[in-house]
Amino acid sequence: MGPLLGVEFRRYLARRTMRVSILGAVAAIAVAGLITFVVSQRPTPEAAAEARAERQEVFDACVQGELGIDPEDLPPDQTIEEVCGQVVSGPGLSQPQFALSSLPAVFVGTSVPLLLLAWVLAASFIGAEWHAGTVATQLTWEPRRLRVFLAKALVAIVLAAVLTVVLQALLGAALVPAAAFRGSTEGLDEAWLREGLGVLLRGAVIAAIAAAFGYSIASVARNTAASMGLGFGYLIIFEQLVAGLRPGWQPWLLVPNIAVFLSGDSNLGFIDRSVGEAGLLLCAYAAGAMVIAAALFVSRDVT
Repeated sequence: MGPLLGVEFRRYLARRTMRVSILGAVAAIAVAGLITFVVSQRPTPEAAAEARAERQEVFDACVQGELGIDPEDLPPDQTIEEVCGQVVSGPGLSQPQFALSSLPAVFVGTSVPLLLLAWVLAASFIGAEWHAGTVATQLTWEPRRLRVFLAKALVAIVLAAVLTVVLQALLGAALVPAAAFRGSTEGLDEAWLREGLGVLLRGAVIAAIAAAFGYSIASVARNTAASMGLGFGYLIIFEQLVAGLRPGWQPWLLVPNIAVFLSGDSNLGFIDRSVGEAGLLLCAYAAGAMVIAAALFVSRDVT
């Protein structure tokens, strides 16, 4: 299995789609870091004092119940002060400066396009090989079909997770100058580090799950476009229709569970499921898709 994994690993990295995607992502990260640096600016002492006074005023109003937040409706693990602290730190009360403490929230947002990228790369990996006839050729010297399927799938899934972590780390590094020279580096404590690492790891897991779905559908359809069309059509159109027509089914849909797992917040309001339960459900769905794709890969004619 080791030599086969090595072959698939080199084959995956040598693909033009992979290289172009990585270069495009790195270029986008560099541009984002530059724009953030140019746009961000530290407020004057007077503006900072005014912003602190505004935040304190809103915080006091929130604690006193003037913003419509009922303490009795809060989760048992949160106090009214903690919730109001999140309110006053929202974008509506922020200064035009980049705070490095907001990096976990940035990672949550960028995990979505990285999820889609993982899906596309995994689908194109197996779809292009079916289209070029490489799979049939490979099975002439490695007739154990399940080994071939698992080797390709494992490479696509692991590299999706690794690539997500690397790109997120590059993004964080690109944003450091904006925070250090024109923004804020306050609030970088142990809690911030735990939150950032948690988002980073959950994003990697989501990317791996997306790669498993993309690979499975493309393997069954033997076509990259089919995987992308079916996957994105399901996520963007079908799930929205189901959520509107059958709200009670939302806890079993992909998008709500991805939102809960990726954000690390089980109190989003639209499904009653913990972060761990959402992650396990997504893994179960991905595993089911892989089992079906593997069974068809082993049993069907490859010509």
